[in-house]
Amino acid sequence: MLTTLETRLVDTESPSRRAGWQTSRRSGTLATRLQEQWERIATDPAAVAVSRTWSLGDAGIDAVRGLDDVLVLVGFHRCSDDASDQRLLELVRIAATDDLAGRVVLQRILPGLLAIASRRGRMAPGGVHECFSELASVAWLLIRSYPCDRRPARVAANLLRDAEYEAFVRVSRRLATQREEFPTVLPDRAVPEDDHCVPVVVEVLRLGRESGMPAHDLRLLAELVSGRRPEEIAASLGCTARTIRNRRRDLVVALRAALAGAEVSWPACRPHFYDAWEVAARWAAIQAHAGRTSSLRQSA
Repeated sequence: MLTTLETRLVDTESPSRRAGWQTSRRSGTLATRLQEQWERIATDPAAVAVSRTWSLGDAGIDAVRGLDDVLVLVGFHRCSDDASDQRLLELVRIAATDDLAGRVVLQRILPGLLAIASRRGRMAPGGVHECFSELASVAWLLIRSYPCDRRPARVAANLLRDAEYEAFVRVSRRLATQREEFPTVLPDRAVPEDDHCVPVVVEVLRLGRESGMPAHDLRLLAELVSGRRPEEIAASLGCTARTIRNRRRDLVVALRAALAGAEVSWPACRPHFYDAWEVAARWAAIQAHAGRTSSLRQSA
């Protein structure tokens, strides 16, 4: 059965009204859609009937009148204590295979997610609502895969901390690691395929392309990484190896700045620097076209 305190909270101040949604509601946002969905299902007879089949330890779950009652039992807002934490743990166990249980757990931690989004949104390009969307998506996956046996205490706090880490910290640390590991000077010789440098450099080149690095500059860096020596590339472009090394240095400096989020003007090269590659590409295209034309004539 519900305790006296729990019953009083349900009767006088439901979680739907205490979630602090009014400051976050904007038509069409995920936060608003989630709250509107909750208000529809909180007293839905079918949903309430399913909730009464859950086993939440010492709680008299068969006495609940709506899903707001379940929220109170698992520690929503002011009712959180050791007993409610254990009930939340049992609900998270059920949520691994029960969508409705997962939805109740998500509603349980929504005020915390909104607080994180409000704090992070002041620094993020997409603002509060985009931060919340990312957090809610991550939180749902974490709820469904929470390691109940390994982390049986402080469940709500763990979910909130994990969601913030996965949504904002892990990605920034991965990019920072990539920037640190990206070599200041690209190698003069091929790197073994199992070397950790290779996937990092490939990823950074991809990010360079997305940042607007010119195609010929990307090709130059890619050929250096693939094992072509500056002397070989210089011969194909009709310049010196020192020119290639200087160009490589300038491009790497600009690429580092771009990956750090700075506005970058890609370093200009001398006029006609890549003309030899352009001519070779055009000649290859002409030969390919001539070959196709010849094949068609022979087949005719």
